[in-house]
Amino acid sequence: MNTQTAPFIDVQSVSNIFGSVIALKDISMKLSAGELVCLLGDNGAGKSTLIKILSGVHQPSEGSYLFEGEPTKGWGPFRLFNVKYADQVTREELAKMGTQVRETTQPVGRLSGVERQSVAISRAVYFGAKVLILDEPTAALGVKEAGVVLRYIAQARSRGLRVIFITHNPHHAYPIGDHFTILTSSSGCCPDGFLPILWLEGKLFRRYACPGTGRY
Repeated sequence: MNTQTAPFIDVQSVSNIFGSVIALKDISMKLSAGELVCLLGDNGAGKSTLIKILSGVHQPSEGSYLFEGEPTKGWGPFRLFNVKYADQVTREELAKMGTQVRETTQPVGRLSGVERQSVAISRAVYFGAKVLILDEPTAALGVKEAGVVLRYIAQARSRGLRVIFITHNPHHAYPIGDHFTILTSSSGCCPDGFLPILWLEGKLFRRYACPGTGRY
């Protein structure tokens, strides 16, 4: 396959089964350069399971997963960085996201929710991450704080990152998303788990019903 034209991430008909529990059923999604794909769904719909497949934690029970046009082959090497050098550039990188902190050496756990998301995105951009996967980054944030985080996510996309934004809040997803994959925990409306594709104002929505009710 030509990796120059292939989607960066290409998941086709992926399912994941844990014993008698079907956590995912026939899920397909693609992610190309400069795109922001939103993954939405209620608790237990299978969002975390899908993200663990994309990040290499789980192997899919069925289906294919291509990364840069090639089949995935497990985890890649972990990136290492110099702590002292990271401390020197942290303030500059955070400033690019519009964030300032008093001490760049303070534990991340002492930062606010907005500052934590800024650190996560800035670090991913600085170290050359190709895909940014954000799992409920606006959860437990107020309206103003959530708006700031959404601006950070949009900035990450504008800087060339491919972004997967997981949320159960469509009001956060719709303003910044390019494509949408929607997981539901009920399969009664469609036996094969797939519901019709919808185009709305130039944005693509794909909806899947996943019969699993557990969280993985």
